[in-house]
Amino acid sequence: MIAEWPDGQKSPPDYWISNLPADTEPERLARLARMRWKMELDYKQLKGELGLDHYEGRSWLGCITTPRW
Repeated sequence: MIAEWPDGQKSPPDYWISNLPADTEPERLARLARMRWKMELDYKQLKGELGLDHYEGRSWLGCITTPRW
């Protein structure tokens, strides 16, 4: 588990679960976690800009209501 825990806070505001080997360097874990956050933010922004934020593509309802071409 990777946790972001700034000084002066009672609990970590964010954390990530990793399946990388236990001997992975902490610097590498932190870099990969930041990269993941950037990708998720970009994905969210692109969905909004392209107007795809109202589609449900990963749920059963999305499979039923999304037209198949």
